[in-house]
Amino acid sequence: MMKKLLSVLLLGLTLLLSACGDKPGEQFVGTWQSSDNRFQYEIKRDGNSQDAFVVKITETNPSHTASHTATVAGKLLDDTLIISGTFQFTIDPNTGEMIDHDIGERYKKAE
Repeated sequence: MMKKLLSVLLLGLTLLLSACGDKPGEQFVGTWQSSDNRFQYEIKRDGNSQDAFVVKITETNPSHTASHTATVAGKLLDDTLIISGTFQFTIDPNTGEMIDHDIGERYKKAE
């Protein structure tokens, strides 16, 4: 009887854990573009980590004739993605835009 109860509990726990949506920070994964197309952030998970990300930042000069790219580390802390240990990004739940809290810039996810 105890063995059967334990089996049912383990099955229930397995189903519950498998039904729990995406990994934390999944909303950041993708390519984000600033409204003036000057900055682009390409965000990917760092391996199978729950809270580490790799961020490729591309900055294009205002005349769009040259660009500079850097790859930096990102770390998830609660619902905030911290890039290079300094820059804080969150997702606006109303618009789905990514917000840079240091300068107030908003980024739209590329389709």
